[in-house]
Amino acid sequence: MINLTLRILLISGSLLTLVFMLFRIRVSKTQIKDSVFWIFFSILLLVFAVFPGIAQWFSLLLGFQSPINFVLLAVIFILVIQLFFMSMKVSRLDAKLREIAQRVAIDRKEIEDKSRDCQ
Repeated sequence: MINLTLRILLISGSLLTLVFMLFRIRVSKTQIKDSVFWIFFSILLLVFAVFPGIAQWFSLLLGFQSPINFVLLAVIFILVIQLFFMSMKVSRLDAKLREIAQRVAIDRKEIEDKSRDCQ
């Protein structure tokens, strides 16, 4: 069973994360599609904190010694997956940025060449 202190920390942490993400969406500082992950993640932590039997059942099913080990491993696993998808997104954006910078450089060069030809 997850002890009371840890349950309180999980509940407060997940509620703070949920409120923070909703606030960021409200003031348009975060896109909704990026915030959906954090909202679901907060809800998942809240479920594990409010219903510790779920974590205990999964820990018994998967052979963990204690439910908190399962919760911590699940959190780490989910965050590593999120990190992987974010790095893929950054790579795509980097490639797009490089392409745009190259197009701008080519356009500037063409404009300079045309202005020299006109003089």
